[in-house]
Amino acid sequence: MADKQQRKELVSQLPRPVAGVFRYQMNDGWFWLDITQNFKSVQEKLRFAQTTGMPGVFPAHVKDHVNEYGLDALSVELLDELEISPTASDQEIQDDLRMLFALWQQQLGIEGNEPKDLEG
Repeated sequence: MADKQQRKELVSQLPRPVAGVFRYQMNDGWFWLDITQNFKSVQEKLRFAQTTGMPGVFPAHVKDHVNEYGLDALSVELLDELEISPTASDQEIQDDLRMLFALWQQQLGIEGNEPKDLEG
């Protein structure tokens, strides 16, 4: 059996999920900015919702627009990927994502659009 140090080394070599700032985008131009520690999961939630016709996996603001315009009008776009240090803690990643989110809010000139709570 591998010792703790070997396991840590092996785990550190695994690819980390893509974390970053993304937006839910509707065809009419409306969008909702958000953050994630796993963008592939966001893409899979959209694919699941579009396949099943069930928008329950989205934040309330997004569901409202999906209910009005339909799931086919919704897409997700990664705006900025966070470079993550292999030694970064979950809290450090969350703090960095929130700072990156604030920069995108400022760049896009939007207020009041707060990210959902990150999944642990």
